[in-house]
Amino acid sequence: AAAEASSETNKQQTLIVLITDGQHNSGPSPLRTAEILGSQGSRFYCISLGDRSPAADLAVVNIEHPDTVFRRDTVRGVMVVRDRMPTGSPYLASVRYQDKVVWQQPMTTQQSTERRIAFEFPIEELITETQAGLDSDVRFNALPMTFEVSVSPTGGETDTTNNMQEMRLAAITQQYKALILDGRSRWETRYIRNAFERDQQWKINAILAGSGTDQQALPRGRGDGQFPDSREALFEYDQIIVGDISADLFSEQELRWITEFAEVRGGGIIFIDGQRQRLRGFTATAAGALLPVEWLNQPITGPPTALTLTSKGETTSALALSTDPQQNTQFWKELPPPHTITAVRALPDAEILVNAVVNDQQMPAIVTRRYGAGRILYLAFDETWRWRYKAADTWHQRLWNQLAQYVMPRPFAVSDDYSAIDAGSVSYDAGSVVDLRVRLLDLNGRPTATAIADALLWKDGQIVSTINLTADAEVPGLYRGRTDQLAEGTYEVSLRAAGYNDSALKARSQFVVRPEESGEMVQTSSNDALLRQMADSTGGAFLREEQLAVLPELLSPWSSGRVIESETALWQSYWWFAPILLLLTLEWILRKRAGLL
Repeated sequence: AAAEASSETNKQQTLIVLITDGQHNSGPSPLRTAEILGSQGSRFYCISLGDRSPAADLAVVNIEHPDTVFRRDTVRGVMVVRDRMPTGSPYLASVRYQDKVVWQQPMTTQQSTERRIAFEFPIEELITETQAGLDSDVRFNALPMTFEVSVSPTGGETDTTNNMQEMRLAAITQQYKALILDGRSRWETRYIRNAFERDQQWKINAILAGSGTDQQALPRGRGDGQFPDSREALFEYDQIIVGDISADLFSEQELRWITEFAEVRGGGIIFIDGQRQRLRGFTATAAGALLPVEWLNQPITGPPTALTLTSKGETTSALALSTDPQQNTQFWKELPPPHTITAVRALPDAEILVNAVVNDQQMPAIVTRRYGAGRILYLAFDETWRWRYKAADTWHQRLWNQLAQYVMPRPFAVSDDYSAIDAGSVSYDAGSVVDLRVRLLDLNGRPTATAIADALLWKDGQIVSTINLTADAEVPGLYRGRTDQLAEGTYEVSLRAAGYNDSALKARSQFVVRPEESGEMVQTSSNDALLRQMADSTGGAFLREEQLAVLPELLSPWSSGRVIESETALWQSYWWFAPILLLLTLEWILRKRAGLL
């Protein structure tokens, strides 16, 4: 009976012979897998290959860097170097752009597992030089730039192909521009202006005009402190902030420009109401259609006691002052409410983001709507500056930066007179799908929503995919598409549209799909500790490669089969001898006929 039980156990036992260096670089822990299989009756016999000591090598294993930088920025990053060379060997860490060294630093090896080397360099001159060689009819808002981050080879390295990695980033070539208009010097306007001016990515033009200011009339021109004197000059801005200013200061033509700034240009406009309610005067003008609210005649009898996010506001990233949604909702309730608020009603096509609680009733405080290709935001109060109390710019500057990004058109990477293309990031992982965004303008520079357009995906000079573009129902002139999963390589995106010839649509966007990263060469020594744990946890055995000869002996107790060897002489078997003799005879006949004998 014991023999039968032992035999049954042997039949159920599974033996796994694993021959490997033991290094694990992808997926769940192999030790956990071994433990699960061990509980099911499997045993691991692990054979370790390779040297126990890592190979001498110097490699760039990672680069920490920003994805985007602005023209006047200094690029700051960190190269992570794996240093397994003997101590004291000199080498050079460097960053190159095309054929130019933009940063370098002499170093010596330290035989350290991981070393972090910080680098920094200005980028403005590199952007200027790159733009000089580009087509003047094509405008790059996000210029893709590729740098080589490397360490020089040293004697005795096992592998020098890992001494360099590419660093890709998008250089924003132009500053964002904002026009601030107000009819008096308010704390709100002052602090908003200061918040933007402290940020290098912004260029601010602030104008105070009207009764109660030093300028009774609106100054016009192309300089700072002047309202743009042409539609084209106004369209150079990304957003307009309109404060408590009188509509009478603007001509009908200028009011139409402001309307078209949102409708056609796709710019963002923020209206900040005040106690004098001068914005109400815009309702009877050419710019009245922009406003997402209508004013109520009854006054508000009490001060607001709290601000609350609506369901739409809770999902709007521009209002996120905390990463946790519940905490963010509570945070808005705890913000100091404004002392006064303008009584308005949101129009049917507008969305309320924030309400003010007044006498236990909800009053619109922040309202938004789409207008043409642009977005409008209306604030019924002008006291966000109070949120700087004991917090300085922590919440105030963050909120206004987020509101600006919310209403502004997201910049396209590249554009020409009639089209603009954006492919998102400058680099993607292998297997990614890429969302494409395209803008089309007609001959008059207005967005066209009825075009039939395709995006052409190029690789190595050949079209590899044609992507049908779908018009965005909310934004006139905007089209969207999505690629299939992409293999590694460098890609370009161009545009083809009915009614446009190829010479008109010159814009091309570029991005790179990175190859799949393999950790195969990161650890070059054998991981004997892991293999020993896998063997011990399953009741198996651990061997080094030089001990491989003892493996059959270890496995023999678990073998239930028999090996039978037999030898048969071909000339003693009629069934083997006759066919072979027939084949040889047939070969002789064929050779005879061919004259080969």
